[in-house]
Amino acid sequence: MAKKNVSFFDKHIEKVFLGLCAAGAVAAAVTSFGGSRFGEDGKGPSDLSMQISEATEKAKRVLTLSPTEDKPTKPGESANDPLVLLRDWFGETPKGLPEIAKVSPTPPRMQALPPPLPFSADSLKADKRNLARLVTPTIPVVVSGRSTLNFPENKPLLGSSEEVSVDLINPNASTVSWVSVGAQLDLVQQEANFIAERYATPAYLTIVKVHLQRKDEGDTARGWQDVNTYLPYTTIPRPVSADGRPDLSALQKARRVFDSESSQVCRPELPGRIGGDKMALVPLPFIDESPKPSTDDVLKPETEDVRASRLVSKWTKLARDAMNGKGGFRQPDLDAALIMARAAVAMNGAKEKDAAAAKQVHDDIMSKLPKARKAWASSSVRSPDRMMPIVAHDLTGLPGHTYTYRLRYEVLNVYAGNEAALVNPGDAARVTLFSDWSPESRPVEIPSDIYYYLTKADKATGKATVLVLRKSARGIDKQEYAVRPGDKIGRKEPQGRKLDFATGATCVDVDFDRVVDGKKDVALVYADPTDGTLYERLLSKDSQDKVLKKLLEFKPPAPGK
Repeated sequence: MAKKNVSFFDKHIEKVFLGLCAAGAVAAAVTSFGGSRFGEDGKGPSDLSMQISEATEKAKRVLTLSPTEDKPTKPGESANDPLVLLRDWFGETPKGLPEIAKVSPTPPRMQALPPPLPFSADSLKADKRNLARLVTPTIPVVVSGRSTLNFPENKPLLGSSEEVSVDLINPNASTVSWVSVGAQLDLVQQEANFIAERYATPAYLTIVKVHLQRKDEGDTARGWQDVNTYLPYTTIPRPVSADGRPDLSALQKARRVFDSESSQVCRPELPGRIGGDKMALVPLPFIDESPKPSTDDVLKPETEDVRASRLVSKWTKLARDAMNGKGGFRQPDLDAALIMARAAVAMNGAKEKDAAAAKQVHDDIMSKLPKARKAWASSSVRSPDRMMPIVAHDLTGLPGHTYTYRLRYEVLNVYAGNEAALVNPGDAARVTLFSDWSPESRPVEIPSDIYYYLTKADKATGKATVLVLRKSARGIDKQEYAVRPGDKIGRKEPQGRKLDFATGATCVDVDFDRVVDGKKDVALVYADPTDGTLYERLLSKDSQDKVLKKLLEFKPPAPGK
């Protein structure tokens, strides 16, 4: 049976819903243009979007208003009357959304909208991204020494409130050779890499570890070896589930921990020093203070120009000392010098005389750089607060050995477990990501009292001659020993001053027919006394060794100096 007294509102409710859908589609389309080069009648996309949004809101209110008596509405009556609104939208001569929103239906510089289509595989693919490339660390800077350190009794879990336990009365002391290796990360370039792959804003690096490798210059055949770096904490468990896939809940917790402890993760501290060499920080900008001005002194805060001049003067002095091998530098270090000088000339706001001094030191360093470093030196200079320092420590170097170092860093993958966001779904299974390795550092000698080098070889007798040198306050004492496989290298001499030339190393093999880089050579294979690891020395390499040359030229200081 037909329904009686059906109101205008009841008749047209379906049209209201259709109108709302159409309004939303048009509003989304207009706002999606986004750029200022799209517009109409002097109005940009945001203005047009606002007009359409207001019109859409009027349509939504239709569903919540109670209809008045179904009679013709006279001109001038309330514009919020449901019948007025309904007739505007769905009457005999409806205005439609463009007219109600006062937007031209055919803007001359806007392409006509196609009919709505369901998402396709291609459109979904356009929303996916590749993982952003991680910037490679700059050339490393190194400092080294031999010190007695007070190691903690325990290492707290990273991010916990547990205190480090250090016994000052009965210290857990150990004398070690240490090497600290640092480099910088270009945050400007990293941000550009994030933008290129349409990462969510803000995107940043959550570093979980700085990795270190070394290469023994006396045993290059061994290649790069991983270093068990020193950390003052116990790291948290890897955020993966039992089947090896990313555990999203654990991943979020891990990110909070690593973000809150980022300074210690990126720049871990060594144990306290009891004696031996003074422990210098790696000479990098902002290694010892935040790039943001301090607010500690509220009564007399440091003004921007004073702070800029202080930093420029400080970095310029470090650059000059590194260039000349003075101050805390045992030898000239042009890598450290250039990094500090670049930071000094890039710091804005310093006094004119300080900026001029920094420029002069920078130019002096540039004139002394070897050709291999020229390309790096000519790269763009960044503001020092956009170059983040990272550091790792090696406490396991063998005394008497010379190493070169390189480092890289590991970060949490922000898209771990999110296959829908990535072009390659397999990338979502990677909980962490690694940067490329940095370039090589300059060679670093691990201090020692005793050194030994292969100087001669006699295939007829099957013997190799090893020169052993012992360093003391009065100078360098030296003694040669002929060894075969199974012999100890060096011994304590009973005559004369009874000098101890015992190295503890054992000759394992002498290869008289070793071929290196297409040339015939002699190799001495020996077992290190520390852990029995096998190493080798090449006759051609030892004859040109820079440390050996320095030892043979060493002269002790005059008495009283």
